[in-house]
Amino acid sequence: MIRIAIADDQRLLREGLKRVFEAQPDLTTVIDAKDGHELLDQLAGTDCDVVVMDVSMPGPGFFDTLRRVRDRFQNAHVLVLSMHPEEEYAVRALRAGASGYLHKDVDPETLCEAVRRIASGGRYVTPRLGEILVQGLSRDGDAPSHDALSDREFEVLRLLGSGLSTDEVGKRLSISPKTVGTYRARLNDKMGFANLAQLVRYVVEHSLQES
Repeated sequence: MIRIAIADDQRLLREGLKRVFEAQPDLTTVIDAKDGHELLDQLAGTDCDVVVMDVSMPGPGFFDTLRRVRDRFQNAHVLVLSMHPEEEYAVRALRAGASGYLHKDVDPETLCEAVRRIASGGRYVTPRLGEILVQGLSRDGDAPSHDALSDREFEVLRLLGSGLSTDEVGKRLSISPKTVGTYRARLNDKMGFANLAQLVRYVVEHSLQES
């Protein structure tokens, strides 16, 4: 039996995923978490094979949560299920330790196939993501500027550009407002932003807003 942890801040989506998994004879849900903190707490006391987690949910931040899962619970393989298209997050997620990435409009059969493959120690890459990975290898200097950012800088960029205040970004990522200000200064320096309006415009133009 493949034991699955679901981490998403939308209760209806979690319930829908549980119904999909419980309809399969070899899949069962053992963790139901609404944020990164709950996920990490429950993993500490529950054996799990696959973690199905969202990008945009409260807690330590997506990349921080992903790395903590991979560092602390090495038998738990991560499948990212997100509203964000592969171009935005998939490559970063794979680099951070995820074993697969799917968009939330995926059909149940594909989702279950991905869970089984990842549980067996494999990776699940869609044809579209495969193209993106190949393009990344062959690209010559035409990558967008935000590709050069660290994962934390990228998260702060997205959240500030989605209209969240410094305090709200700090709460979302479990860091202090002062630290958020430090990251914003780095973004201004690296990306050449003169003000917040330019940062927001960049996020909108590159469709990086939080869903």
